[in-house]
Amino acid sequence: MWCRLVFISIGLCCLSLSFSFAAETAKPKPDEWVTQSFRVPWHLYAWSSSDMENDALKALPPFPAAEAPESVWVEYIQKSTQMILKSKDFKDEAFPAGSAFLLDVSAGTLAVRTTVPQMAVVHSLINSMDVVPLYIALHLHLVQTDAPTLRQILHETENKADHTESWKRLSEMVAQGKAKPLGTLALQTKSGQRATLESLSDHPYCTGFTVDEKGHLEVKSELKPVGLKLEVDPVMGPDGDTLDINYALEYHFAPPVERSEMTGSVEAAFTDFRCAKITTAISMLNGMT
Repeated sequence: MWCRLVFISIGLCCLSLSFSFAAETAKPKPDEWVTQSFRVPWHLYAWSSSDMENDALKALPPFPAAEAPESVWVEYIQKSTQMILKSKDFKDEAFPAGSAFLLDVSAGTLAVRTTVPQMAVVHSLINSMDVVPLYIALHLHLVQTDAPTLRQILHETENKADHTESWKRLSEMVAQGKAKPLGTLALQTKSGQRATLESLSDHPYCTGFTVDEKGHLEVKSELKPVGLKLEVDPVMGPDGDTLDINYALEYHFAPPVERSEMTGSVEAAFTDFRCAKITTAISMLNGMT
């Protein structure tokens, strides 16, 4: 959310495949081929080119639609298999020819077809990677642009869990001078540990006044923090990828305005603070915006 909207980057989609897995009713033999699916941690598909033996394998093509032709699915599975076998977690293992790895990045799932002994190896590799991280990193970006663009983005993201594409679009607008960055804040915290992220300055303002019997005026004033403040209370799920976040956002979108009014025979000073506040809860996956 930006310009009176804030984007926080840190949904969970169902994997819909064009084939089904047959349940094994008998104990498989060592030379049999089996197919299983796994929930995989984020870093498995967040490789850099340095993790690859072949620099040409830098990214997967878009995940095919369910109605895509068989040739498209075959090509995707082949490229997905190549990437998995080149990754640092799998490259030292010897999988028999014909093994296939189907990775769905959006759902964080990996479907594997291989022999029974090698499937046990896959189980071991996945379990060794499924470690809950010690720290949660949150970044808050505040960007301002014209109202029609914001309304369009709000409409586009209304029914989407992940707003990464909208953030990329606004980032490009900033680079083109069509949007203005107002600030970026970052914090690290642990699951279940409340943390506060803020960029504030103290603004003095009048809280009241008294007049004694001789007409002497005494003004009382205090300091009020003005700026941007985010308080988060994240709880990580047992899968190590899902976050339930309770957060409160407070943003002064314009400077305080000083004004005067007559109160009886005394001219009193008042300050109008223009502030937007929201308190809510959301669920996010690792890497989502």
